[in-house]
Amino acid sequence: MEVLIERRKMVSPRAVLPGHLRRYTISSIDQLQTPEYLALLLLYRPVNDSAFNPGLVRLLEESLSEALTIYYPLAGRYVEDGCYIDCSGQGVELVEAKVNGSLDQLVSMSQEPDPNLLNKLSTFPVCLEDSPLSVIQVNKFEDGGLAICLRLTHRVVDFCSTIAFIDAWTKICHGSNAGEVVPPPHFGLSSIFPPKSSLANYSFPLSIFNEKLVMRKFAVSGKTLAQLAIETVSDELDMKLEGYRRPSRMEIVLALLCKALVKINRAKNPHARRTAVSFPMNLRGRMSTMIPDTGFGNIYSIISDTLSKGDEESDLHGYIKMLHETMKKAKARYRAVGSAEELWSMVEEDNKSIVRILMSGEHCIVTCTSWCGFPIYGIDFGWGGPEMAMFSRPPFRHNVLMDRKGDGGIDAWVVLDEEEMAKFKEDQDIIEHCLF
Repeated sequence: MEVLIERRKMVSPRAVLPGHLRRYTISSIDQLQTPEYLALLLLYRPVNDSAFNPGLVRLLEESLSEALTIYYPLAGRYVEDGCYIDCSGQGVELVEAKVNGSLDQLVSMSQEPDPNLLNKLSTFPVCLEDSPLSVIQVNKFEDGGLAICLRLTHRVVDFCSTIAFIDAWTKICHGSNAGEVVPPPHFGLSSIFPPKSSLANYSFPLSIFNEKLVMRKFAVSGKTLAQLAIETVSDELDMKLEGYRRPSRMEIVLALLCKALVKINRAKNPHARRTAVSFPMNLRGRMSTMIPDTGFGNIYSIISDTLSKGDEESDLHGYIKMLHETMKKAKARYRAVGSAEELWSMVEEDNKSIVRILMSGEHCIVTCTSWCGFPIYGIDFGWGGPEMAMFSRPPFRHNVLMDRKGDGGIDAWVVLDEEEMAKFKEDQDIIEHCLF
């Protein structure tokens, strides 16, 4: 399929910002993030089974302009030297493109999507400095279907803030009064975690970005997850322990991926000391009043754990229990935090820990992000929720988990090199528990 760009336009906030809002200072947690743009791709069936209605793009554009009056930092430009966003209303880039194919063709190849096609459906900003913080591309298919790609920079927002922005946009698109139905975001994160001059030139190790990789989706059904959750209770005594709960769907799928990836990593790098597992944890709601639930920005920490030799040789249920305990301990550790400075120190140390592991080259590493629990399939601009949600491939080995539409399962998007992917597909646990 070919993708032809028809129009590019900067969409600015509808209202002119007062002077005191034209400079948005990022937080010290934002400073720790990569300047990378990750994307969510939403596929929508033809509206009323008809040809594409040109008025839909105008509706998206007008409602986007109004949403940006609420989420005004997204329309600004990042100033690296000052660790702030110039909010002079430069705008978000809206790209309109035409695809010479049908949406069904894209859906049919979603199991193992063509990375070149994904790149064409999603515009990449050249760099962070002076570029739009967000780019939205609306792709129109010949059968009237739409693929809307939203790409925001991680330096300014995490996925929770991204979904909150999209929620505001969709409500406005429906004709709702934004002031009545959209909870106002809290933009004061920098007052809790002021930017630090010591992080002014902080950068993530770029060596992990220089590989040729492929992506594939592996689905685990809700029925399979329910059965695995039951099977992890190997002893009735487990259920009587204080604070016991069954492992989450995310923990089960991450364990499934980990077991297979550890085996592959070990075969490829037998001299690595140990295996490290890393995943982000949202901090909203984990500290009583320190961080508002509507906080805008990056409000999470990177949790990591190093597996012992015994852990690496565990069966699937052993991996599930190990990851369950890792997350349980991390949540308890953050709940015990008593001050903003203590919280910042913990987030920084957790971030430095995984960077040290990445830079050492002495560990096998499994990284994962979970978007489960977010209402992705409820993103409705006025013509129903998406037929499918996809993850645009990152430029490094990574795994992204998303809710599976309809059956309570999870879609796991796995990014590996070609040799690793071939072995991953042949893993017995993957064959037994995944749909592909």
